[in-house]
Amino acid sequence: MVALPLVAVFAVWGLRDPASMREVSLGVTKILLAQFGWLILLLSTAALGLVTWLGLGRHRTKRLGLPTDRPEYSNVAWISMLFAAGMGTGLVVWGAAEPITHFLSPPGGSPTDPAAAARQAMVLTYLHWGLHAWAIYALCGLVIAWFSFRRGLPPLVSAPLAALFRGRLGIGVAVAADSFGILSVTFGLAATLTMGILTLRSGVGALAGIEVSPVFALAALAMVGSVAILSALSGVSRGIRLLSTFNILLALGLMLAVLLLGPTATLMSLFVESIGAYLAALPELAFRLRPLEGDAQWTADWTLTYMLWWLAWGPFVGVFIARISRGRTVGEFVTGVVLVPTLGSMLWFAIIGGSGLLAVMSQGLDGPLAIAVKNEPTAAMMLLLKGLPFGDLLGWLAMLLLLVFVVTSVDSAIYVLGMMSSGGADTPPTILRVTWGIALLLLAAAMLMIASVEVARSMAILGALPYPAILVLQCYALLNSLAHPEHDPAGGSD
Repeated sequence: MVALPLVAVFAVWGLRDPASMREVSLGVTKILLAQFGWLILLLSTAALGLVTWLGLGRHRTKRLGLPTDRPEYSNVAWISMLFAAGMGTGLVVWGAAEPITHFLSPPGGSPTDPAAAARQAMVLTYLHWGLHAWAIYALCGLVIAWFSFRRGLPPLVSAPLAALFRGRLGIGVAVAADSFGILSVTFGLAATLTMGILTLRSGVGALAGIEVSPVFALAALAMVGSVAILSALSGVSRGIRLLSTFNILLALGLMLAVLLLGPTATLMSLFVESIGAYLAALPELAFRLRPLEGDAQWTADWTLTYMLWWLAWGPFVGVFIARISRGRTVGEFVTGVVLVPTLGSMLWFAIIGGSGLLAVMSQGLDGPLAIAVKNEPTAAMMLLLKGLPFGDLLGWLAMLLLLVFVVTSVDSAIYVLGMMSSGGADTPPTILRVTWGIALLLLAAAMLMIASVEVARSMAILGALPYPAILVLQCYALLNSLAHPEHDPAGGSD
C-alpha cells in the first residue's frame, strides 16, 4: 500500500494548489519528452515488433494456462471488455476532434492540398490509436497472463520479475514494481476520467443550450464514481461484463447511425483508402521524430504523448486483460487484443472523424466546427452530431455512451487496483475496492480543478515514468521463460 499515500498527496496538492500542479506537471513532461522521446518511440515500436513475432511465430500455439484450460468468456464478451477498458472513453472524446486537429494543424504547417491533408490526418490518428497502442496493451497483458496462468504466480506487475530476482532484492523489486504499476493505473485512469467528465460537461451544455457550471462536473464525477464502485463490487462476470457488452452495442449503433445518415459510400471509401495509407506509412512513422524539420515539438505533443499514455494504462489494461484471457493461445490472444480492436478503432475514426473532416472541408477553415475544435476539442463530437438528422438524439446517445464507457473504465480500474494491492486476489476485499474508488475520484477532482485536457494527459505521463523500465524487464523474463520450456509446468506442450 505504498502507492496510496502518494496518490493522496497528489490529490490534496491538486485540490489546494491547482496552478502549481499544472505548472509542475507540464514542465516535467516537457523535459521528459524532449530528452527521452527517441527512447519512448523506440520502445513502443519494439513492443509492436515483439508482439507480432509472438503472435505469428512458433510460440503462437502455446496456451495461457494448462493444456486443458479453455476461455472463460465468449469472444464477444472478451473483446467487449478489453475494448471498453482499453480506450472506449478516448474514442468518444477524440473521435471527431483528433482528425480535425491534424487536418487544421499538421506537422509541417498549414495544409495546402485539402485531400492530401485529410488523408494524412487519418494516418496520424491511426498511428496514435492503432497497432502501437494495442501492441503495448497486448504485451503488458501477455507477460502477466503467461506467468500467472502458466507458472502459477499472482496476476501482478511483479509476477514476471519473480523469475529474475531472488531473496531480499526480489522482494524489493516486486514491491517497487507493483507500487509503480498502481501509480501508473491511478494517474492514467484519473486523467481519462477527467477528460470524460469535461467532454460530458461540454456535450450536455451544447445539447441543452446552457452554460454548464463547474459544479456539474463535480456532481457528474461523484455520480460516475458511485456507479463504478458498485459495479466493481459486483465483480467481472456480472457488472463489468454486462456494462462492456452494452457499451459495444451502443457504440456500434451510434457509429452505424452516423454512417447511414452521412455520405455512406464516401466514408467507407475513406476507411479503405486510409488503411492502405496507414500501412504504407507505418514503417517510416514508427521511427519518425522530425528533429530536422522543426516539428519535434509536434511529435512530442502528439505521438510521444500518446505512446506514454498507452504505457501509463499498460499495468491496468495488462492485469485486466490477463484476468479475462485464461485458456487462450498466444496467437489467439494477439489477434484478439491487437488486430480486432485496431480495426474497430480505425473504423470508428473513419466514420466519426471522417464525417468531421468532410464537414470542415465543406464549412471552411473558419467554419463553426473548425473553430470549436481549436477552442475546445471536447465539444467537437456534439457539434458534429448536431449537424446530422436527428442530431439531438444522436448527441444524447453519445453522452450515454461516454458515461457508460467512463463507468466501465473506472470500475475495471477499481477491480484491478484492488487485485494489485491485495497480492493478486481474484476477489479483492470490499474495503480495498471502495478505498481505491474514492482515491481515484479525489485525484480526478483535483485534475478537474484545473479543467485542462493537456494537464490531464501530463499527469498520466507522470504516473507512467518508471513503467517502461519495468516492461523491458518483464519482456526479458517472458523471453527467458519461453526459451526454457523445461521450467514450464506444462512441459512446453499444449
